[in-house]
Amino acid sequence: MPIRRYIQEIIDGVKDGTSTEASFGFLDGLQTDEVIAIAEALKDPRCRVTLLNLENHNSGGDEGVKAITEALKHPSSELLSVYLGCNKIGDNGAKLIADVLKNPSCKLLSLCLEDNNIGDEGAKLIAESLKHKNCKLTFLRIDSNYITDEGYMALREAMWNRFTGKITK
Repeated sequence: MPIRRYIQEIIDGVKDGTSTEASFGFLDGLQTDEVIAIAEALKDPRCRVTLLNLENHNSGGDEGVKAITEALKHPSSELLSVYLGCNKIGDNGAKLIADVLKNPSCKLLSLCLEDNNIGDEGAKLIAESLKHKNCKLTFLRIDSNYITDEGYMALREAMWNRFTGKITK
């Protein structure tokens, strides 16, 4: 399926460095190939995007999350804030996110993962990443998932040990 024209226009703005924000939250259902194209644009050395909003069923599933995490660890990435709420991301996606948080090239400071399908396993993986020396995250929103007290305690402890506990349950 070809990339829709208005999405391509945003991607072009991302690639040529004229946009510092790429917001697709107003849409409901980016196709996986569109998310992959966005992720590729984020790797462009001219890209200056610091905020990426893919809320509301716009992550492109596991393949899209993988593409976004690849962009986050790309050396030219300037992304500081990523919004991935309401995307049905599960523990597999959480593992990809946890892995990228440990990557020294990842500059991410703020991450929103609310209203997904992350369980205790994914929460614990993210919590372990928060303890990693390369992780720069200072804000995490991960409420309204399938995380029990056990998972939230792991996250709370990890954030508390990093700072003063910026986590919402």
